[in-house]
Amino acid sequence: MGMNLILLTFLSAAPAIDSGKLDYRPKEPQANLPERYQLDKFVIDWTLKPKLSLPSTGIDVFTLTFPSSVKTDHEPNNTVWAE
Repeated sequence: MGMNLILLTFLSAAPAIDSGKLDYRPKEPQANLPERYQLDKFVIDWTLKPKLSLPSTGIDVFTLTFPSSVKTDHEPNNTVWAE
């Protein structure tokens, strides 16, 4: 019973998974930027998942993932990962 209570307390305190869409539209013409930095409008889905919590510091670490704009034959490379 004690371990179940500890586990339940830990799970209820864990941050929830979040997700959404990013709708990017350039606010101004990009002609003054080098071509490699110019972006067309796009929409991507993103996911934010809790990775770990450091209670003594008040820091929570999350993993952010979203599809890469560069597609390859290697499926794992088609997702961008960030913390």
